[in-house]
Amino acid sequence: MQKITYRGNGTKTEFYFEFPFYQDTDIIVTKNNEIVTNYTIDGVSNGLNADIPYNGGTVVFNNAPTTTEYITISRELPLKRIVDYQPTEKINPTILNQDQNYTMEVLKDFKDKLDDFDEKYSVITDTDSMKNLSDQIDVLTEITNEHTVRLGEGFDVLDEHTNRLDEHYNILDTHTSKLDEHNDTLNTHNTFISDNTDRLNSHDITIGDHTNQIDDLSNRISNMVDCVIEFQLPTMDNGFRWYRKYQSGWVEQGGTVFIQAVSAYQGASEMVFFQIPMCCNGSENYKSLITRTDDPGNTYGVTLYTDAKNTTSMEIHYFTTDNLTDGLHLDWEVKGIAE
Repeated sequence: MQKITYRGNGTKTEFYFEFPFYQDTDIIVTKNNEIVTNYTIDGVSNGLNADIPYNGGTVVFNNAPTTTEYITISRELPLKRIVDYQPTEKINPTILNQDQNYTMEVLKDFKDKLDDFDEKYSVITDTDSMKNLSDQIDVLTEITNEHTVRLGEGFDVLDEHTNRLDEHYNILDTHTSKLDEHNDTLNTHNTFISDNTDRLNSHDITIGDHTNQIDDLSNRISNMVDCVIEFQLPTMDNGFRWYRKYQSGWVEQGGTVFIQAVSAYQGASEMVFFQIPMCCNGSENYKSLITRTDDPGNTYGVTLYTDAKNTTSMEIHYFTTDNLTDGLHLDWEVKGIAE
Protein backbone atom coordinates (compact mmCIF):
# COMPACT_ATOMS: atom_id res chain seq x y z
CA MET A 1 0.00 0.00 0.00
CA GLN A 2 1.28 3.46 -0.94
CA LYS A 3 0.63 4.95 2.53
CA ILE A 4 2.31 5.10 5.94
CA THR A 5 1.27 6.72 9.26
CA TYR A 6 3.42 8.13 12.08
CA ARG A 7 2.74 9.78 15.44
CA GLY A 8 4.67 12.95 16.31
CA ASN A 9 6.86 13.21 19.39
CA GLY A 10 7.54 16.95 19.53
CA THR A 11 11.16 16.66 18.31
CA LYS A 12 11.21 14.53 15.16
CA THR A 13 10.86 16.48 11.88
CA GLU A 14 11.80 13.84 9.26
CA PHE A 15 9.48 10.97 8.29
CA TYR A 16 10.55 8.32 5.78
CA PHE A 17 8.42 6.56 3.15
CA GLU A 18 9.40 3.78 0.72
CA PHE A 19 6.83 3.86 -2.10
CA PRO A 20 7.90 5.25 -5.52
CA PHE A 21 6.64 8.53 -7.01
CA TYR A 22 7.18 10.77 -10.04
CA GLN A 23 7.11 14.31 -8.63
CA ASP A 24 6.58 16.02 -5.26
CA THR A 25 2.92 16.83 -6.03
CA ASP A 26 2.19 13.05 -6.10
CA ILE A 27 2.73 12.91 -2.30
CA ILE A 28 -0.16 13.87 0.02
CA VAL A 29 0.69 14.66 3.67
CA THR A 30 -1.94 15.06 6.41
CA LYS A 31 -1.94 15.82 10.13
CA ASN A 32 -4.94 14.33 11.91
CA ASN A 33 -6.58 13.79 8.47
CA GLU A 34 -6.10 17.43 7.37
CA ILE A 35 -3.85 18.17 4.39
CA VAL A 36 -0.79 20.30 5.26
CA THR A 37 1.89 22.02 3.16
CA ASN A 38 4.52 23.16 5.70
CA TYR A 39 7.09 20.54 4.63
CA THR A 40 9.58 19.63 1.91
CA ILE A 41 10.28 16.29 0.23
CA ASP A 42 13.77 14.85 -0.19
CA GLY A 43 13.31 12.10 -2.81
CA VAL A 44 15.62 9.10 -3.35
CA SER A 45 16.50 9.26 -7.07
CA ASN A 46 16.44 6.10 -9.19
CA GLY A 47 18.69 7.67 -11.87
CA LEU A 48 18.29 9.72 -15.06
CA ASN A 49 16.51 7.13 -17.26
CA ALA A 50 14.72 5.16 -14.52
CA ASP A 51 11.18 3.90 -15.19
CA ILE A 52 10.06 5.67 -11.99
CA PRO A 53 12.16 8.75 -11.04
CA TYR A 54 12.05 8.42 -7.23
CA ASN A 55 12.09 5.32 -5.01
CA GLY A 56 10.72 6.74 -1.78
CA GLY A 57 12.04 9.68 0.20
CA THR A 58 11.73 11.76 3.37
CA VAL A 59 9.09 14.32 4.37
CA VAL A 60 10.81 17.11 6.32
CA PHE A 61 8.55 19.41 8.40
CA ASN A 62 9.47 22.97 9.22
CA ASN A 63 8.32 22.33 12.81
CA ALA A 64 8.22 18.99 14.61
CA PRO A 65 4.66 17.51 14.94
CA THR A 66 3.39 17.21 18.52
CA THR A 67 2.46 14.00 20.34
CA THR A 68 -1.23 14.63 19.57
CA GLU A 69 -0.67 14.80 15.80
CA TYR A 70 -0.80 11.76 13.53
CA ILE A 71 1.06 12.16 10.24
CA THR A 72 -0.08 10.20 7.19
CA ILE A 73 2.04 10.11 4.02
CA SER A 74 0.31 8.71 0.93
CA ARG A 75 0.57 8.80 -2.83
CA GLU A 76 -2.09 9.96 -5.29
CA LEU A 77 -1.05 9.97 -8.95
CA PRO A 78 -3.13 12.17 -11.30
CA LEU A 79 -5.07 10.25 -13.92
CA LYS A 80 -3.49 11.72 -17.05
CA ARG A 81 -1.26 10.97 -20.03
CA ILE A 82 2.43 11.71 -19.45
CA VAL A 83 3.70 11.04 -22.99
CA ASP A 84 2.30 12.24 -26.34
CA TYR A 85 3.56 9.85 -29.03
CA GLN A 86 3.97 11.42 -32.48
CA PRO A 87 2.99 9.51 -35.66
CA THR A 88 6.34 9.98 -37.41
CA GLU A 89 8.75 9.54 -34.49
CA LYS A 90 10.51 6.34 -33.52
CA ILE A 91 9.33 4.78 -30.26
CA ASN A 92 11.90 5.01 -27.47
CA PRO A 93 11.72 1.79 -25.33
CA THR A 94 12.74 3.68 -22.18
CA ILE A 95 9.96 6.26 -22.58
CA LEU A 96 7.43 3.50 -23.46
CA ASN A 97 8.37 1.60 -20.27
CA GLN A 98 8.01 4.77 -18.20
CA ASP A 99 4.58 5.44 -19.75
CA GLN A 100 3.31 1.90 -19.11
CA ASN A 101 4.73 1.86 -15.58
CA TYR A 102 2.89 5.11 -14.83
CA THR A 103 -0.39 3.40 -15.82
CA MET A 104 0.44 0.44 -13.56
CA GLU A 105 1.20 2.74 -10.62
CA VAL A 106 -2.15 4.54 -11.13
CA LEU A 107 -3.89 1.15 -11.03
CA LYS A 108 -2.04 0.33 -7.79
CA ASP A 109 -3.39 3.54 -6.24
CA PHE A 110 -6.86 2.59 -7.42
CA LYS A 111 -6.49 -0.90 -5.91
CA ASP A 112 -5.39 0.63 -2.58
CA LYS A 113 -8.54 2.75 -2.54
CA LEU A 114 -10.67 -0.30 -3.25
CA ASP A 115 -8.94 -2.21 -0.44
CA ASP A 116 -9.51 0.71 1.96
CA PHE A 117 -13.11 0.81 0.89
CA ASP A 118 -13.57 -2.91 1.45
CA GLU A 119 -11.97 -2.76 4.90
CA LYS A 120 -13.93 0.32 5.95
CA TYR A 121 -17.36 -1.02 4.98
CA SER A 122 -16.95 -4.77 5.54
CA VAL A 123 -19.04 -4.74 8.78
CA ILE A 124 -21.83 -2.32 7.75
CA THR A 125 -25.33 -3.73 8.39
CA ASP A 126 -27.75 -0.84 8.99
CA THR A 127 -29.88 0.61 6.17
CA ASP A 128 -28.48 4.16 6.25
CA SER A 129 -24.94 2.90 6.09
CA MET A 130 -25.89 0.56 3.28
CA LYS A 131 -27.37 3.50 1.36
CA ASN A 132 -24.20 5.51 1.90
CA LEU A 133 -22.24 2.47 0.83
CA SER A 134 -24.37 2.16 -2.28
CA ASP A 135 -23.79 5.81 -3.14
CA GLN A 136 -20.06 5.40 -2.71
CA ILE A 137 -20.13 2.26 -4.83
CA ASP A 138 -21.82 4.29 -7.56
CA VAL A 139 -19.05 6.86 -7.33
CA LEU A 140 -16.41 4.14 -7.46
CA THR A 141 -18.22 2.55 -10.39
CA GLU A 142 -18.00 5.83 -12.29
CA ILE A 143 -14.30 6.05 -11.45
CA THR A 144 -13.82 2.44 -12.54
CA ASN A 145 -15.63 3.12 -15.81
CA GLU A 146 -13.46 6.19 -16.38
CA HIS A 147 -10.34 4.13 -15.72
CA THR A 148 -11.63 1.43 -18.07
CA VAL A 149 -12.05 4.02 -20.82
CA ARG A 150 -8.56 5.32 -20.14
CA LEU A 151 -7.18 1.77 -20.26
CA GLY A 152 -8.97 1.25 -23.55
CA GLU A 153 -7.28 4.37 -24.87
CA GLY A 154 -3.97 3.00 -23.61
CA PHE A 155 -4.52 -0.28 -25.45
CA ASP A 156 -5.37 1.68 -28.60
CA VAL A 157 -2.10 3.54 -28.27
CA LEU A 158 -0.31 0.22 -27.72
CA ASP A 159 -1.87 -1.18 -30.89
CA GLU A 160 -0.75 1.93 -32.75
CA HIS A 161 2.79 1.41 -31.45
CA THR A 162 2.67 -2.23 -32.58
CA ASN A 163 1.70 -1.14 -36.08
CA ARG A 164 4.59 1.31 -36.12
CA LEU A 165 6.96 -1.43 -35.01
CA ASP A 166 5.75 -3.55 -37.93
CA GLU A 167 6.47 -0.62 -40.25
CA HIS A 168 9.98 -0.33 -38.79
CA TYR A 169 10.54 -4.06 -39.30
CA ASN A 170 9.53 -3.69 -42.95
CA ILE A 171 11.98 -0.82 -43.34
CA LEU A 172 14.64 -2.98 -41.68
CA ASP A 173 13.97 -5.79 -44.18
CA THR A 174 14.40 -3.29 -47.03
CA HIS A 175 17.70 -2.11 -45.57
CA THR A 176 18.83 -5.73 -45.18
CA SER A 177 18.18 -6.37 -48.87
CA LYS A 178 20.17 -3.27 -49.79
CA LEU A 179 22.97 -4.41 -47.51
CA ASP A 180 23.10 -7.73 -49.35
CA GLU A 181 23.41 -5.81 -52.60
CA HIS A 182 26.25 -3.76 -51.14
CA ASN A 183 27.98 -6.95 -50.00
CA ASP A 184 27.84 -8.31 -53.57
CA THR A 185 29.36 -5.06 -54.82
CA LEU A 186 32.03 -5.29 -52.12
CA ASN A 187 32.92 -8.82 -53.24
CA THR A 188 33.38 -7.50 -56.76
CA HIS A 189 35.66 -4.76 -55.46
CA ASN A 190 37.64 -7.32 -53.43
CA THR A 191 38.26 -9.29 -56.60
CA PHE A 192 39.47 -6.13 -58.30
CA ILE A 193 41.76 -5.36 -55.35
CA SER A 194 43.20 -8.87 -55.46
CA ASP A 195 43.96 -8.49 -59.17
CA ASN A 196 45.81 -5.25 -58.50
CA THR A 197 47.76 -6.57 -55.52
CA ASP A 198 50.29 -8.27 -57.79
CA ARG A 199 50.80 -5.02 -59.66
CA LEU A 200 51.33 -3.19 -56.38
CA ASN A 201 53.87 -5.79 -55.29
CA SER A 202 55.89 -5.15 -58.43
CA HIS A 203 55.68 -1.42 -57.72
CA ASP A 204 56.86 -2.08 -54.14
CA ILE A 205 60.10 -3.53 -55.50
CA THR A 206 60.71 -0.37 -57.49
CA ILE A 207 59.75 1.80 -54.51
CA GLY A 208 62.17 -0.18 -52.35
CA ASP A 209 65.01 0.64 -54.71
CA HIS A 210 64.04 4.32 -54.59
CA THR A 211 63.80 4.19 -50.81
CA ASN A 212 67.36 2.93 -50.54
CA GLN A 213 68.50 5.80 -52.72
CA ILE A 214 66.53 8.29 -50.55
CA ASP A 215 68.04 6.83 -47.37
CA ASP A 216 71.52 7.21 -48.82
CA LEU A 217 70.75 10.84 -49.68
CA SER A 218 69.30 11.46 -46.20
CA ASN A 219 72.47 10.10 -44.59
CA ARG A 220 74.55 12.46 -46.66
CA ILE A 221 72.35 15.44 -45.72
CA SER A 222 72.38 14.51 -42.00
CA ASN A 223 76.17 14.50 -42.05
CA MET A 224 76.11 18.02 -43.44
CA VAL A 225 73.42 19.75 -41.24
CA ASP A 226 72.38 19.37 -37.57
CA CYS A 227 68.57 19.18 -37.82
CA VAL A 228 65.63 18.67 -35.49
CA ILE A 229 64.69 15.00 -35.28
CA GLU A 230 62.01 15.24 -32.56
CA PHE A 231 59.88 18.04 -31.13
CA GLN A 232 56.79 18.90 -29.10
CA LEU A 233 54.68 22.06 -29.30
CA PRO A 234 53.23 23.64 -26.11
CA THR A 235 49.50 22.90 -25.58
CA MET A 236 47.06 22.97 -22.68
CA ASP A 237 47.05 19.13 -22.57
CA ASN A 238 50.85 18.92 -22.01
CA GLY A 239 50.94 21.85 -19.54
CA PHE A 240 52.41 24.22 -22.18
CA ARG A 241 55.74 22.37 -22.17
CA TRP A 242 57.82 22.13 -25.37
CA TYR A 243 61.10 20.71 -26.61
CA ARG A 244 63.34 20.37 -29.69
CA LYS A 245 65.81 17.50 -29.95
CA TYR A 246 68.57 17.72 -32.59
CA GLN A 247 70.44 14.94 -34.35
CA SER A 248 73.70 15.93 -32.65
CA GLY A 249 72.19 15.39 -29.18
CA TRP A 250 71.60 19.09 -28.50
CA VAL A 251 68.27 19.73 -26.70
CA GLU A 252 66.20 22.88 -26.14
CA GLN A 253 63.17 22.61 -23.89
CA GLY A 254 61.01 24.76 -21.64
CA GLY A 255 57.59 25.54 -20.24
CA THR A 256 55.43 27.91 -18.20
CA VAL A 257 55.25 28.26 -14.39
CA PHE A 258 52.82 30.19 -12.20
CA ILE A 259 54.12 31.10 -8.73
CA GLN A 260 51.44 31.89 -6.09
CA ALA A 261 51.22 35.32 -4.40
CA VAL A 262 53.48 36.10 -1.39
CA SER A 263 54.04 39.05 0.92
CA ALA A 264 56.78 41.65 0.53
CA TYR A 265 60.38 40.61 1.33
CA GLN A 266 59.53 36.96 1.12
CA GLY A 267 60.59 34.38 -1.45
CA ALA A 268 59.16 31.25 -2.95
CA SER A 269 60.26 28.49 -5.29
CA GLU A 270 58.82 26.10 -7.86
CA MET A 271 60.32 22.81 -9.09
CA VAL A 272 60.17 22.18 -12.86
CA PHE A 273 60.74 18.78 -14.47
CA PHE A 274 62.33 18.12 -17.86
CA GLN A 275 60.72 15.95 -20.51
CA ILE A 276 64.16 15.00 -21.85
CA PRO A 277 66.97 14.37 -19.29
CA MET A 278 69.87 16.82 -19.64
CA CYS A 279 73.60 16.37 -19.16
CA CYS A 280 74.63 17.92 -15.84
CA ASN A 281 78.39 17.33 -15.60
CA GLY A 282 81.03 20.06 -15.38
CA SER A 283 81.65 21.90 -18.64
CA GLU A 284 78.71 20.15 -20.30
CA ASN A 285 76.21 21.47 -17.73
CA TYR A 286 73.09 22.87 -19.40
CA LYS A 287 72.22 26.57 -19.40
CA SER A 288 68.95 27.93 -18.00
CA LEU A 289 66.95 31.10 -18.70
CA ILE A 290 63.99 32.47 -16.69
CA THR A 291 61.80 35.33 -18.05
CA ARG A 292 58.61 37.00 -16.83
CA THR A 293 55.49 36.77 -19.00
CA ASP A 294 52.94 38.63 -16.86
CA ASP A 295 51.85 42.28 -17.34
CA PRO A 296 54.75 44.18 -18.98
CA GLY A 297 53.80 47.29 -16.99
CA ASN A 298 54.29 45.48 -13.67
CA THR A 299 56.95 47.35 -11.60
CA TYR A 300 57.28 44.93 -8.69
CA GLY A 301 60.88 44.34 -7.63
CA VAL A 302 61.54 40.66 -8.34
CA THR A 303 64.80 38.68 -8.25
CA LEU A 304 64.92 35.35 -10.16
CA TYR A 305 67.48 32.53 -10.01
CA THR A 306 67.72 28.74 -10.35
CA ASP A 307 69.06 26.12 -7.97
CA ALA A 308 69.15 22.36 -7.32
CA LYS A 309 69.90 21.61 -10.99
CA ASN A 310 70.13 17.95 -11.97
CA THR A 311 69.53 15.83 -15.06
CA THR A 312 65.75 15.76 -14.74
CA SER A 313 64.74 18.95 -12.91
CA MET A 314 65.73 22.30 -11.44
CA GLU A 315 64.26 24.69 -8.87
CA ILE A 316 63.20 28.27 -9.74
CA HIS A 317 63.48 30.81 -6.88
CA TYR A 318 62.24 34.37 -6.66
CA PHE A 319 62.35 37.16 -4.08
CA THR A 320 60.08 40.23 -4.11
CA THR A 321 60.35 43.57 -2.32
CA ASP A 322 56.65 44.28 -2.59
CA ASN A 323 53.35 42.40 -2.24
CA LEU A 324 52.74 40.16 -5.26
CA THR A 325 49.01 39.52 -4.81
CA ASP A 326 48.34 38.21 -8.33
CA GLY A 327 51.26 35.79 -8.38
CA LEU A 328 53.92 35.63 -11.08
CA HIS A 329 53.91 34.03 -14.56
CA LEU A 330 57.32 32.79 -15.75
CA ASP A 331 58.72 31.12 -18.88
CA TRP A 332 61.66 28.76 -18.29
CA GLU A 333 64.07 27.35 -20.86
CA VAL A 334 67.15 25.11 -20.74
CA LYS A 335 69.67 24.35 -23.49
CA GLY A 336 72.40 21.75 -23.63
CA ILE A 337 73.36 18.19 -24.47
CA ALA A 338 70.90 15.43 -23.66
CA GLU A 339 72.01 12.90 -21.06
